[in-house]
Amino acid sequence: MKHSPSPLRWGLATLVVVAVAVSLATAGPPSKEVVLRAVDGAGIAVTYYPPKSPGQKPSVILLHMLDRTRSDWADFALALAQTGYAVLAIDLRGHGESTRDVGSVREFGRADFRAMVRDVEAAHEYL
Repeated sequence: MKHSPSPLRWGLATLVVVAVAVSLATAGPPSKEVVLRAVDGAGIAVTYYPPKSPGQKPSVILLHMLDRTRSDWADFALALAQTGYAVLAIDLRGHGESTRDVGSVREFGRADFRAMVRDVEAAHEYL
């Protein structure tokens, strides 16, 4: 004997299909992984989140905390892109996938921290 799905199951299945369709429709363009070069040659790994709609848009550069990475910003960056911002989340030198001239960020000196300004300058230039 065959059982047909209950109206409740049909309703739940419909909700799932609608939720997936809405999610895909509002997703916007995909993010893009890029490696920038700071003026001193350091490789700076970034993720670019384009705004949902094309055209000239305000932009935001997201900087992580010490010993963290750009991935900390993924959800927030997507939310900003959905509202129309061009977003760039970067791994500052010595972090994540960016150039590592020292073993650990705990070994950074003043010059290392000052050099991070070049990372932000490269990000600004990219945008």
